[in-house]
Amino acid sequence: MFIAGIEMGPIGAFLPELFRSRYRYTATGLSYSVAGVIGGAVPPLMAVPIITTNGGLAFGVIMAGLCLITLLYTLAVPETRNRDLEQV
Repeated sequence: MFIAGIEMGPIGAFLPELFRSRYRYTATGLSYSVAGVIGGAVPPLMAVPIITTNGGLAFGVIMAGLCLITLLYTLAVPETRNRDLEQV
């Protein structure tokens, strides 16, 4: 639970600042929910055929690749500290 808290804790501050104030609550809730479905449904569906044909190491490499993609996208998001969130 400690590791999950480290991962999920900053999301409450990170997601809302990505959207204009007018759409913030809806966009944050929608993106959080869709990401939860994709992240919680796709890897288990991929796991069975990959592990049975290529072994567990192959699935671990795929999961590490997905984590790397997530990290790169997170680093690519621009800083919003000095931006007016009401502007388009």
